[in-house]
Amino acid sequence: MTTTQDNATLIQRLEITPRLIILRIRPDEPVPFISGQFTVLGLRYAAPRVADADPETFDPEKGERLIRRAYSISSGCHETDYLEFYISLVTGGQLTPRLFALKTGDRLFVGTKATGMFTLDRVPAGQNILMVATGTGLAPYLSMVRTLGMAHQCPATSLAILHGASHSWDLGYRTDLELLSQKCPSVRYAPIISRPQGES
Repeated sequence: MTTTQDNATLIQRLEITPRLIILRIRPDEPVPFISGQFTVLGLRYAAPRVADADPETFDPEKGERLIRRAYSISSGCHETDYLEFYISLVTGGQLTPRLFALKTGDRLFVGTKATGMFTLDRVPAGQNILMVATGTGLAPYLSMVRTLGMAHQCPATSLAILHGASHSWDLGYRTDLELLSQKCPSVRYAPIISRPQGES
């Protein structure tokens, strides 16, 4: 079920783990942004939720109310076909259990503008850059790396990316970043896990 507030379509859902996904969303109208910025995603309160979510008492009076949350954009600025988002499931949250229930072709709300000052605009040209993130906090850095690399070319700036997670399987984009670091001498990628117990 869609509403007049829906202005975007989910075109691809990539599951990294049952609690970690990548969503590629095509807005009806382009949403210009600078790498590092965020926009808003939204779904109706009445939208389906995944089974893994914590129980929620449904309030019919809120059925058509739009639940909105801000998410960093992980796609590069050169990608014009969709916006990409890297999202973890918060079982007690209001929106992520609904986002995780989305299927390809489903409609949702996307903010019509991006905002935020966490960008590289104030970083001097040629400056070495250290990017440190845990979990889905990697998203804005992915956008920066992708934009600096401009569609699979090597960034001119030296970058070091430190990405931490509990387990190796929680390191979304690990393969992409390892391949990029092998291809590009200017990029160094260091994955870090905090709970190595049980890793083979």
